[in-house]
Amino acid sequence: MTFDKATEVIDVVKQKKIAIEKQVATLQIELQSKSFHFKMLELKKLFRKDKSEIFLSESHQELKLKLSELEKLLSKSFGVAF
Repeated sequence: MTFDKATEVIDVVKQKKIAIEKQVATLQIELQSKSFHFKMLELKKLFRKDKSEIFLSESHQELKLKLSELEKLLSKSFGVAF
């Protein structure tokens, strides 16, 4: 990956991170971790517990989608996942 492409991906990751953090705050989801990485692990665990998407609000489903998109981007671009 070129340096320019890497910085472009990092900018997108930062934007997605900010959007996820805002939505977590808006939905008033209480997370224990301070680190964004561990917060995302907590969210994934919460969404796994509640597998019934019928009971998730549209906002929760959007958050779940954003989380999935961020993980795919990180995995595809840098080979990392949470």
